Amino acid sequence: MSMRGWTQADVDAYLARQAANVPKNAPTASGASTLATMAAKPQAPARAKPGGNRGKSAQPRRPNKTEERFNRDMLAGRGVYEGLTFRLPGGSRYTPDWVYESNGQLFAVEVKGPHRFPSEGRALTAFLEARAAWRSVVFVWFRWTGTEWREQHCEAVGMGEIGGEKKLKKGVDKT
Repeated sequence: MSMRGWTQADVDAYLARQAANVPKNAPTASGASTLATMAAKPQAPARAKPGGNRGKSAQPRRPNKTEERFNRDMLAGRGVYEGLTFRLPGGSRYTPDWVYESNGQLFAVEVKGPHRFPSEGRALTAFLEARAAWRSVVFVWFRWTGTEWREQHCEAVGMGEIGGEKKLKKGVDKT
């Protein structure tokens, strides 16, 4: 901290603040700040980053084309996109693509397209963990093959297998 150019009043004010353990830039007793005066140019208001806070966009998320197709073909438009987020026992979270209610039963649906992306392994792990933790919710996993919807991982919990599959034609609802 440079003391060059300080007057005796500046030194006295500094020592008084130090003795009182007051933060460095706090106003003095007279109400005047010890900071140098700012330039006459007004300060521009702070603006949020284009992506929003912590990478979350200000716009609500929308389903991709495969997810939209599933809602149209299989749920007749009654699904709620990413309507619930489950907090998993391991501390992570799982948000299914679609949530809907039928005959008093809550369904959570994960939808995947024909391509397998690296993130699918993490999604499957979270899906199976959520399915094991919330037995009152029916968790289903569907994959679009390009011609039909296939329900996968339907016997995964409790059976030790992951590859169970059922074929469902377009427009056929399980419920």
